[in-house]
Amino acid sequence: MRSIALAAGVDTGMIRHWFGDKQGLFAATVLDRTPVVSRLSAVIADTSPGRGRRLASAYLDLWEDADAGPILMALVRSSVTDSAVPAAVRRAIGGGVMDREFSGDPADTGLALVGSHMLGVAVARYVVELPALATMPRDVLLDQLGPVLDGYLGRS
Repeated sequence: MRSIALAAGVDTGMIRHWFGDKQGLFAATVLDRTPVVSRLSAVIADTSPGRGRRLASAYLDLWEDADAGPILMALVRSSVTDSAVPAAVRRAIGGGVMDREFSGDPADTGLALVGSHMLGVAVARYVVELPALATMPRDVLLDQLGPVLDGYLGRS
């Protein structure tokens, strides 16, 4: 951490403040090098019909991507054993939305539900390899997920 802070021209306390520890810095750095936020943001911004299916497809694309998939897998596995990693993942992916407490704002609630639902699907399909999900044809899965995500987002 000291050498990273020195190279960045900042105090190590600044790194600890923003990232927690080495694992938090690692998670944020790794996520910064993946297209997660940009790909998902573009789909969320498009509110035309079928957004839930497009969002599910974009999310699964990330997990199936040769570069991004292994990074996401490593982050999920790291988050189980290191308490700093989940906070870094929430900040990087959710842009702050995932760190908010319940406020009753339907937009925040919908995004939190979409994120948690899709993470659960990804863990079941790609990490745990639950047979029913791991072998389900992608189009069938997207057809099931689309309306559910639309419901969370307040659009059908």
